[in-house]
Amino acid sequence: MLSLSEDGVVIIAEVNRKAEEQKKKNYTWRREYYISESCLKANLERGTFKNISGKVDYDGRIYALADDLA
Repeated sequence: MLSLSEDGVVIIAEVNRKAEEQKKKNYTWRREYYISESCLKANLERGTFKNISGKVDYDGRIYALADDLA
């Protein structure tokens, strides 16, 4: 899921299927978009996003926009 973190960083986060159901019920989630694994892979290969999974407290893979980390 492509989204914005609470501190304003553009992120791609791995979410469970329940998140999609919650999104349909919760208007505030409208700024989040589901992307494909191939889209994620292309962004990682270009260096657009960086893996920050080991640096944050999150269950699942999470990536941050490289420009937001600078």
